[in-house]
Amino acid sequence: MLKWLLGTILGVFLGILFYFISYLGVFKPVDILEKQVGPLQLIYKNHVGPYHKIVAALNEVEKWAKDNHISCERTFGEFLDNPNTVEEGRLRANVGCVIEAHPSDEPIPQLPEGWTSRAVPIKKYVTVEYEGSPGIGPLRVYPKVTDYFDAKHATIAGPVIEIYKIISDKAMVTTYLFPLE
Repeated sequence: MLKWLLGTILGVFLGILFYFISYLGVFKPVDILEKQVGPLQLIYKNHVGPYHKIVAALNEVEKWAKDNHISCERTFGEFLDNPNTVEEGRLRANVGCVIEAHPSDEPIPQLPEGWTSRAVPIKKYVTVEYEGSPGIGPLRVYPKVTDYFDAKHATIAGPVIEIYKIISDKAMVTTYLFPLE
């Protein structure tokens, strides 16, 4: 009886663990493509510190965009430093919205002090679209893309951009853009 109870508890625990891991996207494929992307119109603020702590800055930019009637269906992080070589507290990123056309093609309202708006021209990137947790995505995507660049004897030619789009309450897609020379 005790073995049966322990076996059931272990089975339920493993089932829940498998579901949770699967839900986060651990088993999702990482399909790498080379393609042209852009132009992208960005509004953003600077973030200094751990990359996994950009959410507050993203929320601030999203709120400003909403308050100013600017569509911000896609947010982004542009990661300027390599976390393997730069101290976590000194990592720099640009964090904000990929904006679509503003209503009536009016100019963008005055940005808060220290924020920036810029266009990223069309450019060739190594891209990955990953549906799953943005916390798990980098653990799956970056090693595979590093292997891809190593196999091609190429290097990433600038900051990596991650574009986040919420599909539903339970689904999110992150598009990773690794610039090519």
